[in-house]
Amino acid sequence: MPEPNNKNSTRISAFRLSAKWTIGAVFFLILIGGIVRSSGSGMGCPDWPKCFGTWVPPTNLSQLPLDYQERFAVSGKPADTFNAIKTWTEYINRLIGVVIGLLIFLTTIMAYRIRKYNFKIFIFSLAAFLLVAFQGWLGAQVVYSNLTPYIISLHMFLALVIVAILIYALFISGSRQEIGNWPEWLMKHKTWIILCLFLSVLQIFLGTQVRESIDQVSAKLGESRRSEWISNTGIVFYIHRSFSIILLIFNGILIFKSYDLNNPNTLVSRLLVGCGTVILAETAIGIGLTYGGFPAFLQPFHLLFGALLASMQFYLLMGSFMFNQALKNPTSPKFSNAAPTI
Repeated sequence: MPEPNNKNSTRISAFRLSAKWTIGAVFFLILIGGIVRSSGSGMGCPDWPKCFGTWVPPTNLSQLPLDYQERFAVSGKPADTFNAIKTWTEYINRLIGVVIGLLIFLTTIMAYRIRKYNFKIFIFSLAAFLLVAFQGWLGAQVVYSNLTPYIISLHMFLALVIVAILIYALFISGSRQEIGNWPEWLMKHKTWIILCLFLSVLQIFLGTQVRESIDQVSAKLGESRRSEWISNTGIVFYIHRSFSIILLIFNGILIFKSYDLNNPNTLVSRLLVGCGTVILAETAIGIGLTYGGFPAFLQPFHLLFGALLASMQFYLLMGSFMFNQALKNPTSPKFSNAAPTI
C-alpha cells in the first residue's frame, strides 16, 4: 500500500466526505422506513417503481380511474383505499432510496480513484453499491408480496449490512491518517465489545419479531384499539422487553470499564457517550411504546436508535482490531500518531 501523497490525501478526503453523507442518508432512510411502517403507508403505492401507474403520484382520488382498486390489486387483494398522505409518504421513501443509490454510486467512484492506495476500500464500496441495487429489488418484492413480514425484516437487516460495510470502508480509509493511537484498554475489551454488539443485533432481531406480531394484531383489532396491540402480541414482546434490561446492563458495564475520564474528547470517549445516550433514549422510547398506547410517532425512532447503537459498537470493534494490528506491527506507517476522528 503506497504512502498517501497530497493527491491521494485529497481523494481520500473526498471519499470520506461522500461516505459520511451516504451513511447519514441510510440512517435517514431507516427513519423514513419506520415512518412508513408506523403510519401504515407501506401499500400507499400498490405498484413499483411507479405509483398508481405514474411517475408522479396522484394527490386526489379524482385523478384515479373508478376501478383503481381492482386495476392495482396485489396478490389478488384489491388496492387499499386511496389516501394521499400515505401515498406520498411511501413515494418519498422511494425517492430517498434513489438519492441513496446516487450517493453510494458517487462513493464508489471516489473509492475507485483511491484504489491504488487501498483496493479494499473500493471493493467494499462496490459491494455496498451492489447491495443497494439488490435492496431496491427487495423493496419491490415488499410491495408485490403485499407487505409479507419476513421480506420487510430482510429489507431492514440489509440496510444495516449496507451501513456496516460503509462504516468499515470509512474506517480503513482513515487508518493511515486518523486511526492512530486508540487507547490500549480498547484491545483488552474487544471481547466485551463483540458481546455488546451481538446483543444489540439480537435485540433488533427480536424487535422485528415484535413488529411482525404487531402487524398481525393491528390487522385484527384495527387502529381504534391501538392501545391493546402490545397486550395481544404474546410472549415475544415480553422477551424483547426483558432483553432490553440485559442490553442496558452490559452496555453500562462496557462504558464503565472503558470510558477515560482524562480524555473525554477522544473519538472513543465520544462513541461510548453516544452508546450510553442512545441506549437510554432507546429504553425511554420502549417504555413510552409499552405504557403510552404504542404511539406511532415513537416507532421509527425506536428502530433508528437501535441501528445507531449497533453501528457505534461496530466502529469501536473496528478500532479494537486495528489496535491489535498496531501491537503486532508498531512500526507500520499505517498507524500514525494522530488521534482518530470520524
